[in-house]
Amino acid sequence: MTTVPVTGRLTRAEADFQSRVAVARRTGGNRLVVACDAGVRLPTSFLAVERDTPSAHWQFQGLSPVAAVALGLLGCAESLGVQVPEAHSAFVADPPCRVELSADGVVTVTPVAAVAIHPLLGSSMAHAWIEGLVPVAVIVNLGAIQHLTSVVIAWQLQLLQNCRPAPFSVRNANPGVTTQLKQLRLDYLMALG
Repeated sequence: MTTVPVTGRLTRAEADFQSRVAVARRTGGNRLVVACDAGVRLPTSFLAVERDTPSAHWQFQGLSPVAAVALGLLGCAESLGVQVPEAHSAFVADPPCRVELSADGVVTVTPVAAVAIHPLLGSSMAHAWIEGLVPVAVIVNLGAIQHLTSVVIAWQLQLLQNCRPAPFSVRNANPGVTTQLKQLRLDYLMALG
């Protein structure tokens, strides 16, 4: 694999991905194919740019299931030639949270109001999908949550763990939820805003 000069603060995953993109650009063609493997994490900064101003017709081959599900949740899977595995199609169709990607690569995760009783919150994919991405930052919008349960807290901590090293913050939490997070000392692990 050809190496690409790395400047700034690229993570190893971002540098690996940029190298794969460079190889795809050199091969050219109507559709640029990026050969992937289970370890490839997709930088959200790249996904945001290509979604908003596509410079090529991309196709990702060999992505891990978590990366494919992440693209499905972001609504990018089809445009990038990625098929969400059948085993996870129900999760993408009815996820316990809505996932959005801003123009600057920030991922916002908004749990549904009844997230604590959502049947798929207990699945490993509920937090593992973010391992397929290298987010610029992750924001969890708790505006619809009135009270945190142990299940929701565990999900949030697993999401935090899986998105590292990206900054992780909680936004729009009501005063009761903010108090719960502070009592559990989770404000030391995530920014509250």
